[in-house]
Amino acid sequence: MTTTTKREPPLASGADPELGHLRELQEDPIALMWRVKKECGDLGEFRIGPKRVVLMTGPDAQEAFFR
Repeated sequence: MTTTTKREPPLASGADPELGHLRELQEDPIALMWRVKKECGDLGEFRIGPKRVVLMTGPDAQEAFFR
């Protein structure tokens, strides 16, 4: 029997405890996306309030998701 380990994508820094990255997303969404990619790589996470948002920027990450 094979077991898989669930791995979470890395979380971008600077999340407010209640709002997450909402303010930064409202002020400059493109800058937030670039920062998440720079900090986390092709697969990274940011928060909008309590909701998790996963950013997939590379073809390998996208292929893994869609397959």
